[in-house]
Amino acid sequence: MTTKHLNSETPSTETSVDQELKPLFKEAIPEVMPDGWRYDESNSLCTVRVHQTGVELKPVFLGKLKVTGSSEDVFTGQSSLQVRFQAQKRFVTVEAPRTELSRKKGVLDFLSARGAPVHDDNASKVAKFLTEYAKANEEHIPHERTASRYGFTPSNDLVLPVGLVSSVGESESIRFVSGVGAPRAKTGSNKDAYHDALKEILTWGREAWVILAALGFSLSSPFLERFKPRRNPVVYFAGDSGAGKTTAARFAVAVWGLSSPLEMELGRTTKAGILQTLESLGGLPLFGDEAHQSQDPATLEATVYQFSNGQSYTKGGKDGKALGGTSMNGSMFLAGEALPDFANAGSHRRTFFVRVDEHKPLAAPVGSSLGASRAEMLEKTWLEGAGQCGEMFARGVLSDWDTYAALVKEHRPMYSSLGAWDVPLAAMLASVQTLCKLYDLELPEDIFTALIGEPPSVLTGARLEHEPAVTAWESLQTILGGSKTVIENEIHFMEYRGERIAWKDKKTPVLLVMTSAKAITDALEGKSWLQRFGSEWIRRKWIVATAKDGKSSLSVWMPGNNANVRVIAIPIKSSPQGGN
Repeated sequence: MTTKHLNSETPSTETSVDQELKPLFKEAIPEVMPDGWRYDESNSLCTVRVHQTGVELKPVFLGKLKVTGSSEDVFTGQSSLQVRFQAQKRFVTVEAPRTELSRKKGVLDFLSARGAPVHDDNASKVAKFLTEYAKANEEHIPHERTASRYGFTPSNDLVLPVGLVSSVGESESIRFVSGVGAPRAKTGSNKDAYHDALKEILTWGREAWVILAALGFSLSSPFLERFKPRRNPVVYFAGDSGAGKTTAARFAVAVWGLSSPLEMELGRTTKAGILQTLESLGGLPLFGDEAHQSQDPATLEATVYQFSNGQSYTKGGKDGKALGGTSMNGSMFLAGEALPDFANAGSHRRTFFVRVDEHKPLAAPVGSSLGASRAEMLEKTWLEGAGQCGEMFARGVLSDWDTYAALVKEHRPMYSSLGAWDVPLAAMLASVQTLCKLYDLELPEDIFTALIGEPPSVLTGARLEHEPAVTAWESLQTILGGSKTVIENEIHFMEYRGERIAWKDKKTPVLLVMTSAKAITDALEGKSWLQRFGSEWIRRKWIVATAKDGKSSLSVWMPGNNANVRVIAIPIKSSPQGGN
């Protein structure tokens, strides 16, 4: 670059209209060149020095360099600039943090990497120009808010796929930038789609409670955290193909938007992938389809357990230290052709299992023409109206939060017997009622009653039928019932296939069962069976807790074995009598 001397007067700050930028904005953008900078005849950016003999222009950057926009992340508050320049006969726009563009290294990292003529010799001056240019033109540069994920911001605005709903219930625009989980879900344009669908669903009768409950869990999802729940709801639809499980789950979740990141296939998804997506959703619900095809059921179970507890998600950094720690909230929907084989009883207590053969989500027989027509209606609804219902609901709730919160508080005692499920269920019911009110529709009494009575029945029934602790107890009872009794020194030993597994005597009213007996560990799938089921067995009073520490097992001297063994104590009245 060469220095040019011009015989002209001292330049003043120029205000002009950048003709190149006219096509980018509805109105032409005035441009204010900061003091000490000017473009020469070849449109190269130059520094300006004033001498007695004239003005000296020293080229700094080949071509024009503009700040065409600024933005602020609504979650972090980070300010960014959009910088435009010409490279390889085309215009390039780069968006980068304002702090980075004010430093030499940042200019090299962000601009040079995209083809800008920036190098070690001029990077510092380019950074200086961008800082001064942004300041001089701050009134003219378009400014927008951006987000890289969903959920509530520190200022209590709610970021959704269709835009932003302010803390007082007003819709505002926001631009999504690339972030975790590709956060921009698909949205529809029909604002009446869900209204028309809900109007029809309310005519289905009492069985409509299933799909309305799913809708309520989804709508309440981003607001749950405000009620400090002890449980994030996980809803699992299980049943044969064509029963409507996927349709119901997708219809519920699509009130906020459609497809990724609100929906994922679980067949090959890792635990980190699921948790990372949940974190980026910021409280919006996640739908995981084909849950029964998960290649690692244990991982799926661990994910369900961690999410339902609201535990924070952390990930490893490059330096080996943990990053993140954001607490997870919201709801999760799963669908599969079979119930998952969760080994931990706690995972079952944290999951709302809906067997679609018993509780039909479409309130119609499987494979019927009625069910098919209803499924078609719901699919049309989410394709045309995805995201619209959720935004409308959020506006209504946030514009009158006290009313919604009071409704949740009013319903909570009805579900108090279900422990940590009280808040999610109360919020579910309040959300269904609120949605009907916002759409000016009346919730039929029989459906309202079902929404109160059916969820507790489903939760209790699923525990008894599918809880591993119950199944394991039945397996243990089968082994004990099929054992042979051998009496030695007035002690009744129980043997199963030649192995001693338990004993009892006249002095104590309990049967002592060896926890390490091979027959038992084989039947209960490993040596850790007591850790998985012991506490639940104590709660049900099937075994006796040790007097000293309340644990489910204790170490005792086994007669005739000359060694201590660890046992559980079963009250005699609860144990089968061994056969001869």
